[in-house]
Amino acid sequence: MRCEASVGGLMVKRLACVVVAVLASEASAQGLMTVKAWGYNSSGQCNTPLELTDVTQVACGGNHTYALKHDGTLVGWGYNGNGEINTPSDLCGVIQVACGFAHTYALKNDGTLTGWGFNGYGETDTPISAIGVSQVACGYCDTYAVKNDGTLVGWGYNYYGQIRTPNNLTGITQVACGDYHTYALKNNGTLVGWGRNNYGQANTPGYLTSVTQVACGDYHTYALKNDGTLVVWGSGS
Repeated sequence: MRCEASVGGLMVKRLACVVVAVLASEASAQGLMTVKAWGYNSSGQCNTPLELTDVTQVACGGNHTYALKHDGTLVGWGYNGNGEINTPSDLCGVIQVACGFAHTYALKNDGTLTGWGFNGYGETDTPISAIGVSQVACGYCDTYAVKNDGTLVGWGYNYYGQIRTPNNLTGITQVACGDYHTYALKNNGTLVGWGRNNYGQANTPGYLTSVTQVACGDYHTYALKNDGTLVVWGSGS
């Protein structure tokens, strides 16, 4: 069984596309930003709304994009065949947004989560244990949350063990999800990876320390070190 989502009435694994969005800092005491996007745009996922301002964070899914505004509200655009940009009307107080291939999650300032979009594998069925959350990440058809106590909760598609959190994993400050692999950043600057590893995307380089952020692509992983340098592993195709 493969994780798939409906796009334009078809069941597809992944469109051969990349959406890149950056936040261009403006001269503002609050550090507010505007969004600029480029890349594959078949569903308008790079068509940033003209009226969009006061942005603090942006997230990109398979064919949709979300921006978090300074007032804690969200703006989404792009493909919506699975309801992935149908922001709940009563949603407010958002402090982070995350996008999967066809689902979306919002983290609220009370540490709770709200998810919407494609739910074929339970990826938007938030577990009752996912409270006191400090960060959320979405994979292809799975979701992970970091809790305030440094532990993880994962749910959704698990064919490759991407939500099978290693035993006794604690002290987590960030989680990142690729297509079918997951990475956790610990408070000592080291990384732990699991899930699909056909290109070595979960094989953390043995020399890697002092990491401050981790990001996962389809089949590769990037780490940002505290000296501002980057380390990458996995598929380079």
